[in-house]
Amino acid sequence: AARGPDGDTHPWGNQESDCTLAIIKDSTGRSCGRQQRSTRPTSGRVNEVAARPAGRYGLFDMMGNAEEWVADWWSPTYAACGEACLGRDPQGPCGGADECPGHNRRVVRGGSWYWPASHATGYHRRRHMPDNRLIHHFGFRCAQSLPSAP
Repeated sequence: AARGPDGDTHPWGNQESDCTLAIIKDSTGRSCGRQQRSTRPTSGRVNEVAARPAGRYGLFDMMGNAEEWVADWWSPTYAACGEACLGRDPQGPCGGADECPGHNRRVVRGGSWYWPASHATGYHRRRHMPDNRLIHHFGFRCAQSLPSAP
């Protein structure tokens, strides 16, 4: 859903993220979200739902605003997978199991008001410790699998 019906880089197509499409950090280093007065993390915050236009599936806020936790354990091999992973949902090491020996970081994705446009894509992923509760730009998205794609 974050890449639109044609697998684009963004829900709205292949146009790069900017402040009219996603709540991200702009080219000056300031958030285009509300009440951001500096580049200090404590000065920004997430915006209300539907603060930017819907993507081509009619879904709001698929990029930017708050980075999303996903269930996958982080592995640097995802980036190396390249085109072989396009259109697939790689589960990461241990197939998404709750415990994954040797791995201690989960995947976050989608960018936020704290990160630049390069993070606000359907394919950008980074790692983070799941037990860190002090991060102010993380969120989550409720999702449900469909029996088949529309």
